[in-house]
This record gives sequence, C-alpha cells and structure tokens, in this order.
Amino acid sequence: MARSFADLEATVERTVSRVQRNEEDMTAIGRTVLETHDDVRDLKVDVNWLTQDMGRLKIDMHGIKHDMVVVKQDVSGLKHDVSGLKQDMVVVKQDISGLKHDVSGLKQDMVVVKQDISGLKHDVSRLNGNVDGLTGDMGWLKRAVQALVTHQGVAFEADDTGE
Repeated sequence: MARSFADLEATVERTVSRVQRNEEDMTAIGRTVLETHDDVRDLKVDVNWLTQDMGRLKIDMHGIKHDMVVVKQDVSGLKHDVSGLKQDMVVVKQDISGLKHDVSGLKQDMVVVKQDISGLKHDVSRLNGNVDGLTGDMGWLKRAVQALVTHQGVAFEADDTGE
C-alpha cells in the first residue's frame, strides 16, 4: 500500500503532536517531581519515625504483656488471700460467739459470787456478835475461876489483858 505525501505529512504531524504532548507531560512530571521532592523527603522522615515508634511500641507491648501476666498472678493471689480471710472470719465469728457465751457464764458466776459475799458479810457480822458474847463470857469465866481459886486459897495472877 503506497502512501501519499499528504498521508505521510499527516502522520508526521500526529507524531510531532504526540511528541510535543509527551514532552509537555514529561515537563509536567519533572515539575511535579521537583515540587514533591521536599514532601517525599518529609514523608521519608515521618516513615522513619513511625518505624522507630512501631519498634518502641512492640517493646512496650511486650512489657505490657509481661505486666499483665504479673497482674493476673497478683489477682489470683489476692483471691486466694480473700478466701483465707473469709475462712478466718468464720473462725473469728465462732470465737466471738464462744466469748459471748463465756461472758454470759461469767456474769452468772458474778451474781453467785455477789450472793456468796453478801452471805459471808452476814456470817462475819454474826461471828462478830458471837465474839462479843464470848468475850463477855470469858470475862465472867475468868472472874469465876479467880473466885474459886481465891476461895481455895491459891494465888492467881491476871493475864496481860488486865481482865
């Protein structure tokens, strides 16, 4: 197929037009690259910081996971301690109940002791009365013995009391 000069000229013009558009596109791309160069550099810095932060976060996450294990163990220990304290509270309540019973018994014993003391006071009072009576009787008896001894003619000395 033979081409005419006009066909070739049209093909050349289209090719030149495409080349010009490509050059314009290349210029625009170059301008965009130059304009975005600083942005790309800033993005690289940001990506580096984010990468470092991710590394620190991974380390922090490892530490946090370890801390969580320790906290879980602590919670388990505290639950065990609470269980022991509950058992201790049951024993303490039983002890308190026993002490209340003992105090009640002691109160009853105190009533009996007070009654005994009152009875002893009464007995002491009666004994004091009897001692007074006996003292009088002793004086009479001494005088009677003195009279008898004197009547029999035996010397008699009075004791230290003068009676």
